[in-house]
Amino acid sequence: MKLLLSSSLVFFFAASGFTQIASKPLNRKDRALFKAVQIGNTSGVRKQIRAGANLNAKGYAGMTPLHEAVSRGHRQVVELLIINKAAVNAKFQLGSYKGQTPLDRLMLAETKKIAKVDKKIIATLLRKNGAKHGTLHGLSLIHISEPT
Repeated sequence: MKLLLSSSLVFFFAASGFTQIASKPLNRKDRALFKAVQIGNTSGVRKQIRAGANLNAKGYAGMTPLHEAVSRGHRQVVELLIINKAAVNAKFQLGSYKGQTPLDRLMLAETKKIAKVDKKIIATLLRKNGAKHGTLHGLSLIHISEPT
């Protein structure tokens, strides 16, 4: 019965065009790193870096800690991750975000949640460290601005 159910799910996903497999589960250190990044806890991020967490661990859909920090506008966490060699051009692997880099995520982040000044500083920091666009070619902060 389990085999029949498993093969039915595989067939369903293949037939619906879903061909990529989700990232492997995160270990304890990487989960702790993601949690610290999500809440903007720089000391928690430092602690997990010292503990050996993978700065390029892939969470849901291939999101890295840097994608997460950028999406939430945590400027100090972004800086800390970049200083410690997080991949600035890592790309989402699945879904509607497929191919997006941290710079793309910044451009699409809600401006209500991230101060305009922080957004510009983060963009400059990413670009100075070699960040490029994955799917949003040619866009800048001028193109994506707050509604008036």
